[in-house]
Amino acid sequence: MVERAPRRTLLLAAVLAAALGGCMLAATGTASATSIALDSGAGLPFTSTGTGGDCAASGSTVTITPVSAWAGPLAGSSWISCAQTGNNGIVLPNGSIVTVNQTFTVPTGDIGTGGTVDVFADDTAAVYLNSTQLIAPDLTPGSTCAPGIIGCTGQNMGVITLPSGLTGNNTFTVAFYQTNGDGSGADWAGSYNVDPSPEPGSLVLLGPGIMGLAWFTRRRKA
Repeated sequence: MVERAPRRTLLLAAVLAAALGGCMLAATGTASATSIALDSGAGLPFTSTGTGGDCAASGSTVTITPVSAWAGPLAGSSWISCAQTGNNGIVLPNGSIVTVNQTFTVPTGDIGTGGTVDVFADDTAAVYLNSTQLIAPDLTPGSTCAPGIIGCTGQNMGVITLPSGLTGNNTFTVAFYQTNGDGSGADWAGSYNVDPSPEPGSLVLLGPGIMGLAWFTRRRKA
């Protein structure tokens, strides 16, 4: 003859199973982290100063052919400018500044966890996030472009760290400077990481799971 487990034991086991199941479903129901791409390319809005009419005061960026001494385009990006100022192209006057904006949005309720963007420019560039300067231009003359960060060769790549906690609409800005004649332009690639907020169904399951575990713990202590 098979003995039945006491009714109290069966009840506690059922509550515990439901609680653990709710917690597990809540964990598996949460959406995974995502990344927002930040890559230079044609069609981004720009403004310019001091270009002497060689490019418009404002408009959309175009893809340019890199000067042979420049680093190649970063993965997923293109060298860009206000006009064809790359290899064998228009030479902007020294003192020219072309400012390019790229906007991105952190979805409502999601949590920005930070990111990085790699940046090249000829001759150099300043980088901003929401109008706050993250890195200043290196205006020291160089043989090809600025010798420090940010420049146009492999050893002069700027690595920009983006902070966590961003919400809503944001603007990443690269302003590249012409200081030493020849070609000019900018290239960047990176991403901003976002953790989505828990799905509503996950929260519904998580609540009963925690409550069940708390009830079971109290019953064990009684």
